[in-house]
Amino acid sequence: MVSVLASILHGLNYLHKSAVIVGTWLLLDFLLLSGTVPQIFSPAIGRSAGMLVGMWALCEWYRQRVYLDWQAERGCHWRAALLTLAKWPYILLALGDVIWRQRFAYIMTRKTAATAKQRMLVWPYSLVIVLTVLAWGIGLLRGHAMHLTIHGSALGIIAASLGLLLSEYWPFPPPYQAHLARTWRKRS
Repeated sequence: MVSVLASILHGLNYLHKSAVIVGTWLLLDFLLLSGTVPQIFSPAIGRSAGMLVGMWALCEWYRQRVYLDWQAERGCHWRAALLTLAKWPYILLALGDVIWRQRFAYIMTRKTAATAKQRMLVWPYSLVIVLTVLAWGIGLLRGHAMHLTIHGSALGIIAASLGLLLSEYWPFPPPYQAHLARTWRKRS
C-alpha cells in the first residue's frame, strides 16, 4: 500500500517545486505593490528561519553522506536547482494539459541546437522580469518604504530571470556529439 501511495505522489515532486517558485514570485510582487512588510522580518523569526535552514542542511548532509552514494552525491547540486528554476513554466503548462485533458503526441527531445524560433525560456522569463519591475516601480512611486530584504529579493529574481533568459542565446555545444558517443562505448 505504501509503495502504491509513493508511486502516485512521486510526480508531485516536480509540481510542488514549480508551485512554490510561482507562489514566491507572486508573493514578492504583491509585497512590492502593497508596501507590506511581513512580520517574518523580525529578529525572532530570523533566528527560527536560521535554525530551519540549519536543520535542512543537516538533513541534506545526512541524505548525501549516509543514504545515497557519498562519492556520487556529495556537494551542492546547483545545476539541478537551476534546471528546477528554469522549467517551472512548462511543468505548470503540463499540469494544465492534464487538467483539460489535452492529447498531444509525445515530442521527441531535440538533438540539434535550438533555432531562434525554438527559444523556450524567453516568454516566461520576460514576463517575470516585466511584472516584477512594474510591481517594484509602482510600489516605489506610491512611496512605500520596503524592507531591504524585499528589494534584494526583487533584484535577485530579476537577475536570475535575466540570466536564464540570456542563456537562450549562449553558444552551447550541440546536444549530441557522435565522437563522444563512440568514446563512451569504448569505455563501457
